[in-house]
Amino acid sequence: MCNKDVEEYDKWFRRQVEDAVKKADAIETEFVPHEEVFAKIEVRVRRKK
Repeated sequence: MCNKDVEEYDKWFRRQVEDAVKKADAIETEFVPHEEVFAKIEVRVRRKK
């Protein structure tokens, strides 16, 4: 990669992180505990067997 490509990727990546932080900080954002998500995934996996 040339320096210009690296700079463009860095700008893109920083925008992605900034957008994700804004979404995480939004009052309407709902956080789901890992255990709850994992339990739902286990149920789905078991149904497919």
